Amino acid sequence: GLIGCGCMARQLRKAWRRARTALENYKNSLEEKMEQALKTCFDMPHSACFISARDFEALGSLRPHEDLRDRHLLHFHDRLDELTNSPTRIIFFSHQWSGMDVPDHCGTQYATMVAALNKIVRAKGWRKRIIWIWADYISIPQSSRGQQTLAIESLTCYASAAHAFVIAAPPVMHKERGTLCDIHTYNKRMCAGAARPYS
Repeated sequence: GLIGCGCMARQLRKAWRRARTALENYKNSLEEKMEQALKTCFDMPHSACFISARDFEALGSLRPHEDLRDRHLLHFHDRLDELTNSPTRIIFFSHQWSGMDVPDHCGTQYATMVAALNKIVRAKGWRKRIIWIWADYISIPQSSRGQQTLAIESLTCYASAAHAFVIAAPPVMHKERGTLCDIHTYNKRMCAGAARPYS
């Protein structure tokens, strides 16, 4: 009786220690995963890139990233928390390319973006000097495939920091195909994942 009780007590203590060790290991693993998740949220694969609202209006058309970078018109943020804590207001423009090599060959989508910008300013009372614009051709590298891929992988981070998300999809004819591009084709291509991956 006493020997049996002693053996059982030892087994219970061993089982309790194993359970405590397993729980501690699980806790440490969970904390590590949470830290990694938080790091992923804040560390974007590619810096977020914007142009000020006033400079965007002055462009006259959508210009490539490298052109604006070399003219020192772009603003960069490396971390998501920098964006969320920034006093700026971010407008994220999404659209469907109307050409194989150019995003907006007739300028109609750019004009729609400018009109939307001014409508948002009037509706929300924002001052243009604190507004930054994100648009794919401007904000994503065009000449470096590697940098472009990293920026595309960061799209959800960019969009999550936006204060306004605008789809610019006026009816325009595709430059090469001669087919209509509008809100319906935008929605279809986005759902199918067939549009330009960053447009």
